[in-house]
Amino acid sequence: MSASRWTSDLRPVFTPKPSLPSVSARMTIRLDDDVYDRLDVLAEATQRSKSSLAADALRAFIETNEWPIVEMQAALKEAESGAFASDKDVAAMATKWKE
Repeated sequence: MSASRWTSDLRPVFTPKPSLPSVSARMTIRLDDDVYDRLDVLAEATQRSKSSLAADALRAFIETNEWPIVEMQAALKEAESGAFASDKDVAAMATKWKE
């Protein structure tokens, strides 16, 4: 997030985040007009580019949603290889939790 300080009339003054690295992939996305307008207002208020804000949002989304998929794929691979707990292992665990 951008660092900010407050003016005497309690409006935040944002310090822009450094720009994105000069080497980056490009992508085109379509946004609803409402989302685009809100992004535009936020970009102006934070003195950051719409592209930078969108990249940060995508990065956060990926970080939040990527790990469950990776874990599920690993679990499926394990299951397909037959790596299951035996009935005896499951019973022992159930007994442990009942205590």
